[in-house]
Amino acid sequence: MRKLDQKEVSERLRKLEGWRQDGDTIVKEYKFSNFRGAVDFVDKAANVAEELNHHPTIIIDYNRVIITLTTHSRGGLTDRDFQEASLLNGLLRV
Repeated sequence: MRKLDQKEVSERLRKLEGWRQDGDTIVKEYKFSNFRGAVDFVDKAANVAEELNHHPTIIIDYNRVIITLTTHSRGGLTDRDFQEASLLNGLLRV
């Protein structure tokens, strides 16, 4: 799996609702009506991460969840980061 160049990152970000680039990572903040909603989402996100064997940084702040993705072994963003971001967004449509 290769590290994506900046042009590829920019193109892929345009297709991902709510995600932004922060250096060598992509980040999204999800908001829920309460703490339970945030924790339920994180539980589902953990299942996605385990299936992909690609583990994000997750911060829970009451009703907010901040997810940060990068591929540490490649020193930046790869296909896997964008695949996981898309799957995480899909969790909200279930």
